[in-house]
This record gives sequence, C-alpha cells and structure tokens, in this order.
Amino acid sequence: MPRTGRLSTRDAALAAGLFAGFVVFFAVTGAVLDWPTGDAWGTAILIALGAGAAPIALRLLNFLQESRSVIDVAGMRIDFSAGRLASPRRRPRCPTTSSPPASRSTTARPGRWSAPRARPAPPPWSWST
Repeated sequence: MPRTGRLSTRDAALAAGLFAGFVVFFAVTGAVLDWPTGDAWGTAILIALGAGAAPIALRLLNFLQESRSVIDVAGMRIDFSAGRLASPRRRPRCPTTSSPPASRSTTARPGRWSAPRARPAPPPWSWST
C-alpha cells in the first residue's frame, strides 16, 4: 500500500498505542519502583505525549517533503523542496518474471532461453594425420 500524505487509521492507532503503552509503563514502574512520584508524573506524561505524537509528526514531515513546501516563520525559512527523497519505500519495484527481458527476447533466436543442447559427437574421421 503506497503511503501518501494523509494520516491513516494505522498511524492514529500507532500514536494512541504508543501513548497508552508509555502510560502503562510509567504506571507499572510507579507501582513497583516508586518512580515517577509527585511532580515527575508531569514529565512522564510529556514523554508519553511526545512518543505518541512521533508517528503523526513524521507523517507531517513526509507530507511537507512530498509537496515540496517552503515554511517561513519569524524570519526562519525551511525549504523542503531542496531535499531528495531517499526512502526505500519510494523506490520503484522491478517486476519479477521468469521470462527473459523484452529487448533480448525479441532479437534472440527462438528457443534461446531453453536448456542448452548437447554438443554433437565428433566425426569418426579426422583431418589431421
């Protein structure tokens, strides 16, 4: 499935799952190890929110790069059009076939891609004496 700039259900579920996973992790460590306690819970929730927002932020950056956007905020300019996409998911896939390439199959002799033939037996006579 090609990934587009749209936020998919999978991305939203991943973000929610990461957030819930971190909250459960911090709840377990709070019960077992007594950390986080008191004011540290605010930091723990911020870590969980940051981890949950990561898939959405990455999807947003991917969309900005694909649309070749330019962002200008308070004198700082971020130009996504200068970047080059190097993700392996975007490379075109080569079709896998068992047939020979078209350029060779049209110019080759019929039966070229069949099993090799046995060499004919040498004649019983020879020119050398």
